[in-house]
Amino acid sequence: LIAGYGRAWLAKRPYASPNIQRMELALLAFLPQGLVFFLPQTGRFVSQQWAALILPISLAILLFFVWHNRRVPGFGLLGLGLLLNLAVIAANGGLMPISPETLAVVHGAQAAVVDSRAFGSKSIVLPAEGTRLEWLADRFTVPDRLPIQFAFSLGDVCLAAGVFWTFWVGGTARPRGTCAVPEGETCSLETPERV
Repeated sequence: LIAGYGRAWLAKRPYASPNIQRMELALLAFLPQGLVFFLPQTGRFVSQQWAALILPISLAILLFFVWHNRRVPGFGLLGLGLLLNLAVIAANGGLMPISPETLAVVHGAQAAVVDSRAFGSKSIVLPAEGTRLEWLADRFTVPDRLPIQFAFSLGDVCLAAGVFWTFWVGGTARPRGTCAVPEGETCSLETPERV
């Protein structure tokens, strides 16, 4: 968003916010994830079996939201990222697989039990050789010098790129009611070219 506003400022154009529809679907999808995976106070009461049911349903709702906004720039990448994550999650019992080795990089020396949720998160600890579609799992980590350590998947990369693209494009949008013609020529604002 900051990059998009900066791009609009450099181009001396107003920033055009993306026209996103059906935001209630995104809220509906995120609410159970927030309660189960991001709030320890509520997440500890949810069993691994329920968590493995809630996560794929939440991603399916998000895919429905993306489909409604498929013409918005960047949402194609968002949809691809969601599909990749949903594929590996569904193939491994409903949670995102992460290897004990990757988990050790992220959480230091803390140990985790194989086939169990990783510290109440949306990940399940699985050995790499026992993971279906392992190349789509949370297998990448950020450099050690960064203060916050986390693991991410190929799908997460597509999601991040899609979000970036959605807000970046807003910095190049032409204000409504203007014409896209070379300088010095005239155009009719009755039928402006929409960009």
